[in-house]
Amino acid sequence: MTYIVPVAFATMVVSALLLPTRADRFRGALGIPAFVLGVASIPFLPAFRGPSLTVWISGGLLVLGPGLLALAAWRARSRLSLGALAPWAILVAVAAGLAAAWPTLDRGGALPAVLTAGALAFGSLLDWMVAEKVGLGRAIRWLDERMPALRGRYSWGTMVFVTGAIGFRLAWLVWPLWVLSWQPIGVGLGVLGVVWAAATGRVPLALAAAAFAASFTAPEATVGGWLVLAAAAMGNHSRPRLIALAAAFGSYLVWPALLDQEVVFTVLLTAATTALLAQLALQASTEERAPR
Repeated sequence: MTYIVPVAFATMVVSALLLPTRADRFRGALGIPAFVLGVASIPFLPAFRGPSLTVWISGGLLVLGPGLLALAAWRARSRLSLGALAPWAILVAVAAGLAAAWPTLDRGGALPAVLTAGALAFGSLLDWMVAEKVGLGRAIRWLDERMPALRGRYSWGTMVFVTGAIGFRLAWLVWPLWVLSWQPIGVGLGVLGVVWAAATGRVPLALAAAAFAASFTAPEATVGGWLVLAAAAMGNHSRPRLIALAAAFGSYLVWPALLDQEVVFTVLLTAATTALLAQLALQASTEERAPR
């Protein structure tokens, strides 16, 4: 059933973008980074069948994607019409996501994987609450406000990451071993860039940092890296749904290569991406409640 995985991912992304408000759309996308990490981990799962923490975590990540999409649709139910495309697309996406997760759930045990998904979701929520309570993002936002912005509202950090991503990807053609030697530092800097973007709500910075991290991976991630880089370049312009699609499908291609080479950094990158989506959902929800 592995052929269902790309179909499930595509329907989840598209159906999340069909939700009625910006906050709904960000909430619908909240589980997609976890789902992509779960998909990327499938080739590295142990071959045996039976209890396995690794399989449970992978299954839990795969369940989180359709689960959070369904939760977002439930929260938006008063704004959804059964005559519209969105609720039916979400129904198909959730069914496809669970079908894609089933082989992994079946291998390690469905109940432990579902319980693991709940533990991962609760742990992520707890981390978010603690970070907000102690104000870990305030220092980053304070610094970010004092950094000069380029014309078109791009930050200097975004342009540095974009330039670096192009430079290191081209350097692969001539000095692949040299680029590979910088991989831990490069991917680590990319993670810091996405963390910075999550604290400040800067989508172009997050995309540029992810493209920068992708430039240190093997050439099979080239197409995905260029898609994310193109999304970063368009990040402050119109057609945000098109940008979101490019970013999502680029990341879908990049994450397996990253996980194959930098496991810890890829997990941190996924967590930072989820935090960015949560921050954007919070901002959008606040804007929608503000008096006109």
